[in-house]
Amino acid sequence: MANAYHTADILKLTLTKSGERTDGSSRYHDLALSYINQSYHSILSGSNEVDVDVGEPWVWAGEENPRSLVLETAYEDGVVNISEDSITGTFSIPPTFSAVGRFLKVTDAPTYYQIRAHTAAAASFTLDQTYVEQDAVNSDYRVIKTQYELGSGIERLVEPFRVYTQGGHGQDFGVGRVIVEDNEDKIFGIDLNALRKQYPKRFLYRGVPTRFATVRRSADSWIVEFNAFAASKTKVDFDVIAIQDDLINSTDSIPLIPREKRLVLVYMAAHFLSVDKEEGDRATYFFNLAKSMMKSMVQSEDRDETLTGKNKGKILPRQDDIGFLRRRFVR
Repeated sequence: MANAYHTADILKLTLTKSGERTDGSSRYHDLALSYINQSYHSILSGSNEVDVDVGEPWVWAGEENPRSLVLETAYEDGVVNISEDSITGTFSIPPTFSAVGRFLKVTDAPTYYQIRAHTAAAASFTLDQTYVEQDAVNSDYRVIKTQYELGSGIERLVEPFRVYTQGGHGQDFGVGRVIVEDNEDKIFGIDLNALRKQYPKRFLYRGVPTRFATVRRSADSWIVEFNAFAASKTKVDFDVIAIQDDLINSTDSIPLIPREKRLVLVYMAAHFLSVDKEEGDRATYFFNLAKSMMKSMVQSEDRDETLTGKNKGKILPRQDDIGFLRRRFVR
């Protein structure tokens, strides 16, 4: 039990340290398990309930295989017709897919409109707002997709995303093989407000995105928005920490947390129980133990990255200060 290997051990140790019976008769038995799960999901999600900034996602918590999506090219077939002050329009060549959620921009008009209603292969569509420009009569246009569904069951994204572009490793430019420098094949996450401030729709470009932001998320859905739309279909790989099932009082219930660090669940849950029992000194004691172990977990992750990464022993400048992407050519 001292090693807190499985959840049954963790629960018993939590109750013992909280001065409670471990035979199931304690009135805090179920609450202790609830607090263990609260602590477990908090750690996986990267929150700082014990005042420790987790920062990078835990390596040990990531899914074994990456997930992926394909960035779609703009749809520009035929022409579009829509009248000023109207909320509906028509495609001359209807897309075979549903365009709901994509953005419509009529050529030479400044405004982007999100398509809120459209059925695959149907000519008519409905916008998110009335069309404010002059009538678009047989006008060129583009329908672009910048928002993508990443799937369900995601607790936390592991950044950055990875892309594989034609300008990548091994392409011959006549002077040798290109070696792509760091960050050139990656898409980094930023806050949604920052994305829309730094990359407004009027500057939306055709190419490989460099930034993404979460638009909305739930247990069943995670939607992100990119700062560009693809010039050609582009595969994107990304890693996630998946939502885990609640731990149960069983020897078969094993937390993802490394074995030597699982006592953190005991300390966190014991802290919450002590607060409920109005045992201030004991609550502070367990809080400090949990905080110390969380710091140890973060430092352990950082140390592993420092000792195994290619930048071992280097002093690196802030990446934001590097103005341009660099390429190194080798013969």
